[in-house]
Amino acid sequence: ELMRALADERVRVGEMVELAPFYIMVLKGPGLLIEAVNPRYARLLAGRDGVGRPLEEAFHSAEADIVVSLVRETYHQNAVRVSPRLRTAMPDEGDEAGARSLVYTSVPTHDSAGRVDGVVLYAEDMSEQMAQEAQDRRVQLKLMVEHVDQVALGLYDAPTTELLQASGRYLDILEQLHGYPRA
Repeated sequence: ELMRALADERVRVGEMVELAPFYIMVLKGPGLLIEAVNPRYARLLAGRDGVGRPLEEAFHSAEADIVVSLVRETYHQNAVRVSPRLRTAMPDEGDEAGARSLVYTSVPTHDSAGRVDGVVLYAEDMSEQMAQEAQDRRVQLKLMVEHVDQVALGLYDAPTTELLQASGRYLDILEQLHGYPRA
């Protein structure tokens, strides 16, 4: 009866991990061997099977040193640690456009005696939130520029030099100097 209950619980936990809306990696022991990863994390590992390998060997990315340090600190200090947003390239997307902004949370796990015996590493994709924040900032800038009557102010996109927003006075100056239509 106890074995069946344990097996049922294992299946339930496995389903929760697999279907979680964020990345999960389970690490065991002081060597931080990868015990399990959910499908999202498997994607980050670029198809390499990291199970049974140390975190340092399986986790190859620009932010790997930061994440490994975070996990080690969690294990040794028995404390939850959270990273700042880290830009992470998605291996199957390959380019900078495929990079995501992830926040890593490292949580210690304990054995039945209460000693730290591993770490669970979560990563949450903050890319959409960051895009929304950028959009909100653009809207605020647009409102500021539109309602500035005393100053000639133009907001340009640096890479393309495209005029994004301009105050009325700035548009008047462009019209006078260059003959551009105000529209």
